[in-house]
Amino acid sequence: MPMPEAYRTRANEFFKRYEAIDAPDLRALLTRWIGSGSRVLELGCGSGRDARFMAGLGASVTACDGSEPLLTLARTCTPESAGIDWIQAVMPPDPAAADTLAASPFDAVYTCGLLQHLTDHELYETAAFIDRAAGENSAVIAVVPLDHKGDADRFVQAREALDYVALFERMGFRKVCESESVSGSPGYECRWVSLVFLRADGSDRAMKRLRAIIENDKKTSTYKLAVLRALCDINRTMPRLVSFRDGEAVLPAGIIADKVIGYYWQLRSGTRMPKQIGGARALRFEAQLEQLWQRCAGNRTVFSSLMAGGGHSPDAQLAAELFCETVYTLNRGPYVYTTDEGGRPIFTSSSGTRRPHAVPLTDRRQLLTAFGTVSFPAELWLELNRVAPWLEDSVILDWARLSAKFETKFGLKDAMTAGDIAARLLPAEDIRDTAAARGLYAALAEKGDLCCVWTGRPLTKLKLAVDHVLPWARFHSNDLWNLMPALADVNGSKSDAIPSADALLTAGPAIRAYWRRLDGAWHGRFMSEAETALTRTRLPASHWETPLFDALLETADMAARQLQARRWSPSRP
Repeated sequence: MPMPEAYRTRANEFFKRYEAIDAPDLRALLTRWIGSGSRVLELGCGSGRDARFMAGLGASVTACDGSEPLLTLARTCTPESAGIDWIQAVMPPDPAAADTLAASPFDAVYTCGLLQHLTDHELYETAAFIDRAAGENSAVIAVVPLDHKGDADRFVQAREALDYVALFERMGFRKVCESESVSGSPGYECRWVSLVFLRADGSDRAMKRLRAIIENDKKTSTYKLAVLRALCDINRTMPRLVSFRDGEAVLPAGIIADKVIGYYWQLRSGTRMPKQIGGARALRFEAQLEQLWQRCAGNRTVFSSLMAGGGHSPDAQLAAELFCETVYTLNRGPYVYTTDEGGRPIFTSSSGTRRPHAVPLTDRRQLLTAFGTVSFPAELWLELNRVAPWLEDSVILDWARLSAKFETKFGLKDAMTAGDIAARLLPAEDIRDTAAARGLYAALAEKGDLCCVWTGRPLTKLKLAVDHVLPWARFHSNDLWNLMPALADVNGSKSDAIPSADALLTAGPAIRAYWRRLDGAWHGRFMSEAETALTRTRLPASHWETPLFDALLETADMAARQLQARRWSPSRP
């Protein structure tokens, strides 16, 4: 979305409006965080009011705005002695502008009244640019309205303060200051929040708090470990699923249950389920899990297909009952008994401790709404942004040790060791199922209508490999949107790496074209998988490829940052 047209056509009006606003709180904030001699980058400088103030503090200011008329007015009323460098640049900047602006890191990046005008994807790209422009010891100061009404020619995206906090903390910053005030020009008064971030200092506070959650009660079952692992999993692979409300992070209860069922399904492989609860009790949902496991011959893919087209078949009804019983178990168990250091419950289920109805599950989208939500302190989610990949491994080990302890207490002759159980908890390579996509691509190859998504070179059936765009080893996703045709040797060179942004953008037209093919063959399944995993919201009826591809770019970049993973680009002849 381009810069709001209002700032071009009504530049004089906005110049006068901004210059008339007295902002003592903002001046105090800038005085605290902008030191004399520091280099400051301001994004969306408007009338130049704040740029002039920071220059008066002794800072060297580079002031950017997308509106050339506003910049002209700002220059005109600013003496040359202020030493401000005025630059016309729309956010997010194009690659050339980004290279120029971020050529030398700034001591502080400041933006006021800009970020609310950006779409979600533009906001992400702008935050990524800010991360690039900020130095190792930089401060990022973001001032945004929370309930600005906007105008017909001035787009405003309503967000919570936590949306901005979560994004910048995922970029590697840590919030150190937050304040809120009511201000604005007449008729446009609203709540404004001022956020100050510094580079994360490597503190181990996050891990200590999460470890305290694990250790804070008696270990009588593995349910809590399953929930904590699910949160880590969702944070790593489906970060857009979270929303924020009143200081809480909110996730669909159905998605958490889906992850939990998957873990226990893996544990069921072999001759029996290893013990998961102390005493003689079985899992509350073990009967339904066992019935489905037997009917699906232990194949998780067959089970997953029940939600893609099972409708009202007996097996699909049994799958719905399994989800219902799992949500009920989590509502009555870990959501009630998982507490913080003060003994207060961490989780709140929107359905309380009631047993939900067994709604027939016809596609994965229903998991977003069918079983309500689970909320918990947003700080916990922000901590997971930093530690989820490593905490998940720790949770798996704790789970394996606890289950092995239960095995020993039962005195079983075939008692499983912690190593045996950990091996089951790790997703196996043979869980991959690319048969549907492979069949489509093989048919295209026979017609001579198939090319490698990464190189554009023609593909035959003999050389065809189905590549997981976001690698299986990190995402464990066989969703159709994640399966692309590639040359076998190219797929081998990519291995478990995450594609670079350049690789994805270059392959973008081909990815979109294959998405349309996949959607044409399996419309309901493709859309439900894509919306559940990547976008959280419904895709538009037309031109849906653009927001879906934006979401893919962001998910890949967020995962690479969080994991510090190698980025891959295909070698070009």
